[in-house]
Order: sequence, then C-alpha cells, then structure tokens
Amino acid sequence: MKICPACGNGDVRRSFVRPSETKLHRIFSPYRCRACRHRFWVVSQRARTVAAIACSACAIGAITIAVIKSLPKPNPGWDSEAALASRAADADVGPGERGTRPAAAEPRELR
Repeated sequence: MKICPACGNGDVRRSFVRPSETKLHRIFSPYRCRACRHRFWVVSQRARTVAAIACSACAIGAITIAVIKSLPKPNPGWDSEAALASRAADADVGPGERGTRPAAAEPRELR
C-alpha cells in the first residue's frame, strides 16, 4: 500500500505520466494523494520484478560457477604405468614401443 510522503494518508491513486517524464517512468511510477494533492514517485512493480529476476540470475550464475570450480580436477597421473603396460600387452606392443607400428611377421618356410 502506498502512503503519501507529505501527509501520511493512504488514500492515493496512480497519476498520469507527463510526456517529459517518459524516461523516468521506466523505473518509477507517479502517484497522487487524494487528500493533499501531493504528487510523488515510487519504484514501479516492473522495475522491482526486473531487479529480482536479474539478482536471481546472478545468484544462480555464481552458484553454478562455484559448483563447477569445486568439482575435482582430473588427475594428470590417471594413466598409470601399469594401465599403460596392460594396454600395451593387449596390443602386443612393449611399453617402450608405444605409438610405433609393429614389425611385419617374417614368412615361415614350409616343409
């Protein structure tokens, strides 16, 4: 409920926006007291809604960034030598020969 800042009366109504006040009207809304005729401005409901949405979006973004930064980072030593050796044995390549092409098998003599 809006209260007149001049007389403290609660009997107020929305006032008309003058053409020179259109920029101010984006954030504030004009009201007029019916008792003392004082005209005053209050923060509009639209501005409060936009501010609440913006603050909520910033809070969600900050929480998301905090959660992402708190996740464990991948261990650079994850591929241990034992895991690499077992993969090399599966591929029939020695651990020192990783990344090289295996030699071609020599033909056998038939008897």
